[in-house]
Amino acid sequence: MRWVVGSVVLAACSTEPAGDTPYLDDTGFRRQALVASLVEPSNAYSQLRLARYGVDGGWDALPEWNPSVAIADESPLPLALDGDLQELGEQAFSRYPVQLWTSAPLGLWSDPVRGDGLVRVEVATGTLTAATCATCHATVRDGGFVAGLANASLDLGWGPGRLDVSTSDGHEPVRIPDLRPVRWLTYLHADATVRQPDIVALAIRIETLIITSHSEVVRPPRVVALALATYVWSLASQDPLPSPPAQFIETCGGCHAGDGLTGEPVPLDVVGTDPVVGLSSDRGTGMYRVPSLRGVRDRALLLHDGSVDSLDALLDPTRTTPGHRFGTQLSNDDRATIITYLKTL
Repeated sequence: MRWVVGSVVLAACSTEPAGDTPYLDDTGFRRQALVASLVEPSNAYSQLRLARYGVDGGWDALPEWNPSVAIADESPLPLALDGDLQELGEQAFSRYPVQLWTSAPLGLWSDPVRGDGLVRVEVATGTLTAATCATCHATVRDGGFVAGLANASLDLGWGPGRLDVSTSDGHEPVRIPDLRPVRWLTYLHADATVRQPDIVALAIRIETLIITSHSEVVRPPRVVALALATYVWSLASQDPLPSPPAQFIETCGGCHAGDGLTGEPVPLDVVGTDPVVGLSSDRGTGMYRVPSLRGVRDRALLLHDGSVDSLDALLDPTRTTPGHRFGTQLSNDDRATIITYLKTL
């Protein structure tokens, strides 16, 4: 897979509307929110953003980009940037070009309304193909489109359901995350690089992701970033949780607690899984995020690197993949009780 980088001339065609939240029009507010969200300021992810975001001559000066895009045989049109934020976010999830590609990867999903997750983008030099949020973070199950659930079939060169957005040589792949429970998370990224105290932290995460994915030559309309954050938050289930069995509370409840079944990041030596990503010079914090267990029943890959492919395998005492041994020492009946509970979430 080869990505189209900064030499491409991108055709901007929108004017960002004024908004009523500080994120949209207050540079100082955005800068303060960014700084507060960075867990480890010395890693490369943080250093780049501290140097370029909310500062004179930084990313704010980039041209805003809302190109005309088309799915399948549609006529190309830009996103309409007015109206309800959640509705705009839902459209942008499947239509806003997050990254330009020169070829299609293996494992794309297919939906009669949304195509295959890719869009055609009108730029100054012609028409290109681009990935959207939905390319990686959606799938089709039993004929229905499931927004937020990772596309576990997508293969960008690291194996199905995995990607590396950090390194140039691709040695830090992680599983494509399930976005449905993001609202419940207090930290983002597998290694808890970003705190998420509110929706602004997610909007900044999305905004800067799109900027860096386009080689720092354009930026999205901020209302699109905020709308995407609003839509992603809307995917989270608010349903009351079933009562957990005692085995779950005793074995898993120390990390996976509360309505979100998540918790504070865990030091690498405690969780014991492959530490490469947690020690990354790009995003590393020396910790791994505790994922929310909401929706875990239908995730195809588990653990930060996707090294386990089922709940049964996760708790199997004979599992050979390293780390996260919690629950593997229990009796067969107790493990079965926990697995049955997890499959209700």
